[in-house]
Amino acid sequence: MNHQKCVKEGVKRAQMFSSMNKGCGLSYFCTIVEIDIPEKSSQQSAVQTLDFLESVMEGANKNSKAKMWGKFFITSDDTQVIGYGHVPKSLAEETKIDIVRWHDILTRDLPNVKNVENVENVETRSCDDKDYIGFVSTVDPQAEMFPFKLCDDILQKNINFLKEEKMINQESDDGDDDVNFAEEAGIEW
Repeated sequence: MNHQKCVKEGVKRAQMFSSMNKGCGLSYFCTIVEIDIPEKSSQQSAVQTLDFLESVMEGANKNSKAKMWGKFFITSDDTQVIGYGHVPKSLAEETKIDIVRWHDILTRDLPNVKNVENVENVETRSCDDKDYIGFVSTVDPQAEMFPFKLCDDILQKNINFLKEEKMINQESDDGDDDVNFAEEAGIEW
């Protein structure tokens, strides 16, 4: 996957979540991105995959609304889960959910988590106000843990956390069941 494809993917994700923001008041999202992780050493592939996820973030931030949301993009291969997230400082102040707190919730229970700053030969991608963060979780294949399943677990942790923080409305009977958010986002199925 090249830089341009990653940026396009980010633009696509921002458009999709833009409609959800309009309908649900979404301020944070966490999503799985399909990226072909390069066949190199796990250290080199993690660095390159973080670069790809950074490009997806760049694409998402081209959408003026998405620029103001908290975003976490995650991907995996057979041996690792890699994530890259951003929470704008203004949103963190408003909601009391900063990138470090969100990251800690999402990576809780993941094995061998290294933040971007701890990965050898990677420059720190975090800004001075710590609104960007990346992580790499390496999974031992003998441990019967599956990275794609861990990605699903991260998404569930995200939903549970945002519900606890009242950032996602709890299900109720008075919801508008007639709204199809996929169609609203322009997704054909």
